[in-house]
This record gives sequence, structure tokens and C-alpha cells, in this order.
Amino acid sequence: MHDACGKPIGHCSQARFNRWFTNLVHVPLKNLPAGSASMTLPRSLFPVAALLATAVLVMPASAGAGIEVTMNQAKIVKLSRAADTVVIGNPAIADASVQDASTIVLTGKGFGVTNVVVLDSDGSPIIDEQVTVVRQAASSVRIYRRAEVQTMSCTPYCESAFKTEAEKASESEMSAGH
Repeated sequence: MHDACGKPIGHCSQARFNRWFTNLVHVPLKNLPAGSASMTLPRSLFPVAALLATAVLVMPASAGAGIEVTMNQAKIVKLSRAADTVVIGNPAIADASVQDASTIVLTGKGFGVTNVVVLDSDGSPIIDEQVTVVRQAASSVRIYRRAEVQTMSCTPYCESAFKTEAEKASESEMSAGH
């Protein structure tokens, strides 16, 4: 019987990649000199390791996750420098308005995913982020009656909700699919 390195089990000198998967194949390191495979951290490096671990834990969860906007609501986006051009990938999903040179307001117009690109006066990107427009599920209810869909806003009493053109189109597509 042989390990992934082709030697008898327990005689591989290092961990190797399995050629079919990207996972490491774990093999024992029997033939290394004593102390060379130490997994202990020197005391002088402990504060650095603790600082790095803390930095990873404190990093915001939304880093790289894009911008989430609730349908029919606005979200303020502060920019690191003055913007010259703002481009929305699909204006039916989100809209952007400029408050001042370093502040834009994104408004969710329709459900879905698009992107926002903000360029400075040199044409360099300030942000290029995915924008996801979601429904505020906590206060709305949809009632399905065969092909008819009625959306109710329940804050605190249920009433017929205002429907944007995007919501009407979404509901008619769902009705046509059934």
C-alpha cells in the first residue's frame, strides 16, 4: 500500500496535492529530523499572530459582498474621493443620485442584481460594486389567488401595498409561469 507520494504509507517527507482534488493529502512526516516539523509559535511572534487574528475577526462582513438596498428605499454611499461619473448597470433595478461630490444615494427600484461604477475626473474607478435589491420581507405579505397576486403591507395592519412597475412586471411574469 502506498501514499499519494508513491512511497509506502508513512514514508512521505511532505504533504502533497492530490492530483484529482485541490485538497491536501495529509501524510505523516516520519523521516524529518527532530524539531524541524515544530508547530509551536515562538513567543516573540505571538503578539503579531494575535493582532492578525483580531484584524481578520474585526473585518466587516460586507467587505467584497457588494451593496444591499431594500426595495423602495435609499442607501447613502460615501466615496473616498470626488466622483465625476456614476453608472448603474440596470436602471430598472437601482437608481443613483448625486448628493455632493463624495456622496451618492442608491435607491432600490426593482428586485435583482446590478452594479454601480463610480469614476473620478481622471476616469479611474472609485468603486465598482455589485448592488442587490431585496424585498423588505418582515412587513409585507403576498397573497396568491390562482393567477392573481396581491401584495399587502403589514405595518402594523395589512393594507394593499403600492406596486412599482418592476413589482407589477415581476408578478405578471410569475403568474404567466404557472
